[in-house]
Amino acid sequence: MTSTQIDVKDYRYCADNQWRQAKDNQLFEVHEPYSGALFARVAAGSRADARIAVDAASKAFTGWSETAPAEKARLFLRAAEIVKRRRSEIAEVLARETGSTISFATFQQDLVAATLQQVAGWVYLPKGEVLETNLPGTHSIGVRRPLGVVACFTPWNGANILSWRAVISPVAAGNTAVSASILFKGNSAAIEKTKFPT
Repeated sequence: MTSTQIDVKDYRYCADNQWRQAKDNQLFEVHEPYSGALFARVAAGSRADARIAVDAASKAFTGWSETAPAEKARLFLRAAEIVKRRRSEIAEVLARETGSTISFATFQQDLVAATLQQVAGWVYLPKGEVLETNLPGTHSIGVRRPLGVVACFTPWNGANILSWRAVISPVAAGNTAVSASILFKGNSAAIEKTKFPT
């Protein structure tokens, strides 16, 4: 795999609408799987950093769960636009981080953008269903409600879409999420500009 040489970049994590260094300022190094070359350093989150992220997601939950479907849809569509616009940049980071080909990393970005566009419509889907009962002439209605903070985990070398899918469904349903995709998987590109509550 060939890739353009870029400077080694330090990446932070996002919580409570702020890009943060790890609480203890620790970083871990990310090396290209093929060449072994160092290309990034990422905030090495600790238990304290996880607590900050969970507390921020908990704080954002009430507002997000009450956000109108039109606003949620607008944010998902905006995220899709950002992924499309930064497609090549994100694909380069993914290829270098995971060892995938540029074509596969680019395909993933197209899939992420399409999934974000699709989820914009999910926010309008019915939030419940009619259930059978044992009493003649009666029925029950099951209503789905957001529950709170959802923890999402994906492996560092998994397809980027897996990280997005782990977060998208619970967030579309009105929950907030903390994503630990082990590394950064280019996700910061869309979070950075959408203004989702974090």
